[in-house]
Amino acid sequence: MANTSHQASHPLTRRRLVHSAAWSMPIVSLAATAPALAASGCHQYVLDYSTWSRTSVSAGSGVATSATGAPITVTVTSTPDTGVTLLDATSGANLRPINTVVDIDPSNTTKRRSLPLFQRAPRNSGQTATVNFTSGGAPIAVRNLTFAIGDIDGTADQHWPHVGQGSYLDAIALTGSFTWSPGRAPMVSGVDVSTGVGSLTTPWSVSKSFQNDIYGTNAAYEVVATYPGPLTSFGLRYTNVLWLDRPGTDQVVVLSRLFFEVCT
Repeated sequence: MANTSHQASHPLTRRRLVHSAAWSMPIVSLAATAPALAASGCHQYVLDYSTWSRTSVSAGSGVATSATGAPITVTVTSTPDTGVTLLDATSGANLRPINTVVDIDPSNTTKRRSLPLFQRAPRNSGQTATVNFTSGGAPIAVRNLTFAIGDIDGTADQHWPHVGQGSYLDAIALTGSFTWSPGRAPMVSGVDVSTGVGSLTTPWSVSKSFQNDIYGTNAAYEVVATYPGPLTSFGLRYTNVLWLDRPGTDQVVVLSRLFFEVCT
């Protein structure tokens, strides 16, 4: 998929993205070898969260299934910055699956189980989620990993005279080498307000206040990312990039089903 970039009038910088307390973004782990599966060749997998087990507000795992391959366990662990709350409420809980339309097909209108990252974060703070793939307790290399990230929005404008007004502005970055394409585009008065390329220095975000109900039929700003691989893990950085110092409020982005293959 071709890289797509939209530049904001006030580009995000690494300084804005990084919380004052030091944090370490996990790099993508490349695997030299992988455990042997039952048969040779490539096996197609999907993680649809139907077997998801949430062990805490910051961790959970599920089993990705294949018609021809052995089960693969996918584990997600969230590490919040100092001062960030990972939400655990009836109205929304970090890493507790919900039904949304977020999907690798931007035209999808069918609600499916998705994995939310719910947080309350002050300016330039957030959480780092690490996704690991294992088989029989050992890391396993996956290829052609594809997923969507949806509901990237905010209540804060990045344009004068309204810069920083509001309480949150989503920003998403991925580690490693990937390609991406826009899914649903956020339109404000007929103008696409999406920004960024998904890197730590230029994360995906929006340049004007834009919100949608994730439980409805719109996924707000959505991107589709693909890792060619092979890799055994990757990192996702979710930050509140308000331009002014304001108290954070509840915010969420959503991870779709994961599609990948394992080749032996």
